[in-house]
Amino acid sequence: MPMVDRPRFLCVHPSAELYGSDRAFLESVEAIRARWPEAVIEIELPMTGPLVPELERISTVRIKPRRTIARTRFIPTATRFLLGYPFAATYALNRMRKFDAVYINTVVPLDFISAGALIRRRICLHVHEIPGRSMSRVLGWLFSMSAGRVIFNSAATQKAFNIGKTPSVIVHNGFEMPALTERDADDGRFKVLLIGRISWWKGQRLLVSAIDRLPAPVRDRLDVRIVGSPIPGREDEVVQLKAQIEAQDLTDIVTIHPFVDDPSFHFRWADVVAVPSLEPEPFGRVAAEGGAYGRPVIASAHGGLTEIVADKETGWLFTPGDADDLARALTEAADNPALLRTLGQAGRTRVNALFSRAAIDAKLTDALAAVIGSGR
Repeated sequence: MPMVDRPRFLCVHPSAELYGSDRAFLESVEAIRARWPEAVIEIELPMTGPLVPELERISTVRIKPRRTIARTRFIPTATRFLLGYPFAATYALNRMRKFDAVYINTVVPLDFISAGALIRRRICLHVHEIPGRSMSRVLGWLFSMSAGRVIFNSAATQKAFNIGKTPSVIVHNGFEMPALTERDADDGRFKVLLIGRISWWKGQRLLVSAIDRLPAPVRDRLDVRIVGSPIPGREDEVVQLKAQIEAQDLTDIVTIHPFVDDPSFHFRWADVVAVPSLEPEPFGRVAAEGGAYGRPVIASAHGGLTEIVADKETGWLFTPGDADDLARALTEAADNPALLRTLGQAGRTRVNALFSRAAIDAKLTDALAAVIGSGR
């Protein structure tokens, strides 16, 4: 493989917020800069947002609006995407040809991914999603045609796709371990934190349903924070969640807080972190962050969450979608304050061992090094 003294990278991402995949993209670009300090790095986003100034500390950001396919509005967004596809794919191909390696984050930039078939050995695709079975088959075929190397963010994500003989590697999200600080002053409340997009599949409504199933002594001292914002255009998700909280007479127990760029104070407030996702999480960054802060995690037993949470060792796993089983886990946690500290310490040790930033960055940039200079 020819050596490139000053490699040129194009880094493509479909969002400009600071949720899980956005933070993972930022960390990937930081890792590229750290390994290749003299590299030319150009970053392409479809919009502006809080991610942009973070990336501009590292390199140049180009804002180029892009049509994407949204699961919640599949038919109209897919139609618009297909109508504009010839122009979008031509733009993407011309753009990518100027670089030694193209790092595409998530499966959303389909114009770049599909156009990559003509220069596939330069393409490194980082997959953070677990779509349905039919879509997984289609995307797996596309990956095998368009990517020189595929990075999956968990074993669960890798298992969802058949990419043939295309080289792939599992690279979990990496974390800088936060300083371990004491919890907020004990006021006798049992504090449960849920951070994430407010969406039906993230399980906010399941958590609220589980509260009704708690024993009165647990419910009476419960304090729940739901932190997050909806996808633009899906504000009805928040309306429905608030209506459920009011209908169950839980407004004194459950509060909704807007998304914040730095949620560290929420983690330090919490006794436990809940990740009750109804669909499999490809990784489950919030679960790993909870462990990094020394907080036990109560999580659905599917997807990447099972690679993060060790049941009864660093937290609790419960049957996905089962409010009764979630209530059982919450009750065990609330009734065992000494165990919370033990499991939290074990969780922090596990996250540090499996997801340390240095080790993860090395694996990711090794995958990129494999495609540098190998374009045909």
